[in-house]
Amino acid sequence: MKLYLYAALAALLAALSFGVYYYHDAYSDKAKDLEAAERKQQQAETIAGNVIKSMRIFNAITRANADEKQQIQ
Repeated sequence: MKLYLYAALAALLAALSFGVYYYHDAYSDKAKDLEAAERKQQQAETIAGNVIKSMRIFNAITRANADEKQQIQ
């Protein structure tokens, strides 16, 4: 009788250990995916900020050139 109890406890412990290992591995994978997505988002925000800054500089230069042409006329 004791042998069956020990076997059942060992099987339960093995199942719990497998479950913990499986879900920890899945959580770790999701955490890595989340970190990669956050890095991509930061890169996209940086690129968008640089594009906006470049467009503002270009618009300022164009406006200055237009004003200068208007003053010449």
